Amino acid sequence: MKREQWEQQIRWGITAFLVIAASVLVATILINFGKIRAFGGTLVSILAPIIYGAVIAYITAPIYNHVYHFVYNLLGGRKAAAPSLKAASASSSAEAPTDTSEPADPEKAGSTPTAAASDTAAAPGRETAAKPATSAAPRMIARAAGTLVALLTVLVLAVGLVSMIIPQLYSSVANLIATLPQDLSQTYRNIMNYLQDYPEVREAVQQYYNIAYEYIMNFLQNHLMPNMQSIVASLGIGIWSVVNWFKNIFIGLIVMIYLLNIKESMLGESRKLTFALLPKKWAELVVQEFAYINRVFGGFIVGKIIDSLIIGWLCFFCLSFMKMPYTMLVSVIVGVTNVIPFFGPFIGAIPSFILILLTSPMQSVYFLIFVLVLQQFDGNILGPRILGDSTGLSSFWVLFSILLFGGLFGFVGMIVAVPIWAVILNFVQRVSSHLLRKKGLPTDATDYISGDELTRFEK
Repeated sequence: MKREQWEQQIRWGITAFLVIAASVLVATILINFGKIRAFGGTLVSILAPIIYGAVIAYITAPIYNHVYHFVYNLLGGRKAAAPSLKAASASSSAEAPTDTSEPADPEKAGSTPTAAASDTAAAPGRETAAKPATSAAPRMIARAAGTLVALLTVLVLAVGLVSMIIPQLYSSVANLIATLPQDLSQTYRNIMNYLQDYPEVREAVQQYYNIAYEYIMNFLQNHLMPNMQSIVASLGIGIWSVVNWFKNIFIGLIVMIYLLNIKESMLGESRKLTFALLPKKWAELVVQEFAYINRVFGGFIVGKIIDSLIIGWLCFFCLSFMKMPYTMLVSVIVGVTNVIPFFGPFIGAIPSFILILLTSPMQSVYFLIFVLVLQQFDGNILGPRILGDSTGLSSFWVLFSILLFGGLFGFVGMIVAVPIWAVILNFVQRVSSHLLRKKGLPTDATDYISGDELTRFEK
């Protein structure tokens, strides 16, 4: 057998082996999906402090970067001009000697810890020019100032929100517990008085009321009281979970400090590994893809948090002016659920409407009108001004992604569904466009709507 034929047989054999191995791996994952998911949940719970710290660092990185550069320039530090990835990868593979007494300024202004991914590159073999020696003091002071301001921002926001929200929430919940039985009784009496002229309907309502009352009493006597010991144990587990959550947040703040100060070195190491493992062309594509992911996630997540904070405060002031009941409680619900695109306004409006309805049916109607106006303002004015076209998804894909990732990962999945799906669609579009260009076909989807045009392309 000729050598060329033998090499071809080897390639076919390797391809067949990889296909079979991938099929076995997929089948194994599907069969043991429950165990894999449980292992993933355990791993996430173990790494919760790291995850919290990384998320907080990602959000506070713009603050850190702005403070760093302001203090660094104020102290007379020089700001290194970072070459682009394209220029860096095209440079000579010979590495020039560098002055190790003081490295160039590693900080690159950006919106996130990886924002520099689209602008700088540590491609292996990049030629670097000798740099004048400078003192490390400006850089150390700038790092300390950026870290301190970022940490204080997180603490001030957390303490401020807790100090304002907790008393109001306690007052609202206590008032709800104290007045709910009276409100329900008054609502029942009003309904029965209104149905005086409709004896058949009034009797049916009375029967349903008696059934509901008997069910509640039976539940209290036969289920709640006998299981009080297990309820207390569950309450203890819940308290321990809260304590554990605060512990994870505290460790997460420490992790945030570390990540903010080593994010450039981590970025450089990850790029070095990428260029070491992949061909230069593929490594550049990977760096560009992660830069796009960073841009989409940074723009959407941070923008959505700012948007929801503004909506929550605006809701609080407007409801206070309208003298609505449970103002702070309703505002917190509306602000938190507004983080979820599309479904957020509906998820927050339903429980809030029920709370206000129990106190004042007329005010609940006013609340629905106010929520509709508020969400129109958010969706058409405030949201686009803050977020812009950060994802480029149509309304259908927004709905699809939220349903998909919400069903898979719950509340967190609904929050990150839109940017994740935007990244997936962008990757699919780039791959399909590349393959079409190789075949000499147009890349615009509108050119493929008509079958006649497809025939023309084939000809």
